Amino acid sequence: MNDNVQKALDEIVELFKSGDIGEKIAIATFPPYDVPCSKWSLTNQLLCLIHGTNDARGFRQWNEVCRHVKKGATSFRILVPCHKKVEDQETSEELTVLVGFKAAPVFRSEDTEGEPLPEYVPRELPNHRLLDVAQRFGVDVQTVPYQNRVMGYYQDGMLGKRIGLASPDEVVFWHELAHAAHKYALPTDCRMRSRDEKEVIADVVAVAIGCLFGVKLEAARKLHDYILNHTKNPATGIVKLLSVIEQILKAIVGDANSFPAAA
Repeated sequence: MNDNVQKALDEIVELFKSGDIGEKIAIATFPPYDVPCSKWSLTNQLLCLIHGTNDARGFRQWNEVCRHVKKGATSFRILVPCHKKVEDQETSEELTVLVGFKAAPVFRSEDTEGEPLPEYVPRELPNHRLLDVAQRFGVDVQTVPYQNRVMGYYQDGMLGKRIGLASPDEVVFWHELAHAAHKYALPTDCRMRSRDEKEVIADVVAVAIGCLFGVKLEAARKLHDYILNHTKNPATGIVKLLSVIEQILKAIVGDANSFPAAA
């Protein structure tokens, strides 16, 4: 693997270790500013936040808006997917498959000068009623007695879809809502995931929801620990789950193109 690619992946791993992952995913999924990098993958947006910027672009991109990189400024790398066309041996159909990544240098807006950039006005998150979101997923939310140290659960069976809550804590509801959203938005992926994977994904989504609404929660570190114990390459394992986490979060809070984003 290219050294620059590995370095970028290692930076994502460190974000999980630091405990800042929930807040950063919340910001990256619903970026506060409408800039080119807000349309990048979640992985690359996280790399921007790690390097302390909401706006990063390549050398030519900055030139296109009449700005140039300051002398001595240091770039950082984002990940660009590399695809290859292959022939399906069974159907002879030409397919495009991901074969890896390459690292591309970008520069922070803070490291450029020239024509002034448009004033970016942070957008506010609307006051979603997440109980309504559960109803949209066809899920009934009920209170249940506390037993067997279970604070909440999501159930999808013969009797329908239900979230049972034995705690008034919002994070319990958000965690179970993440399970419901996973099944609703990504049913195939949900079936393929192990119980442990689904639990840690729901933890990170719940933390990110809390950050979107200004509720500071303990960061979900279990995801890093789980992947460290179950994969040969923790960096690759984490990146593979970021797309799932992003899609679940958007299914709950709304599409970034349709709703204002959190500041």
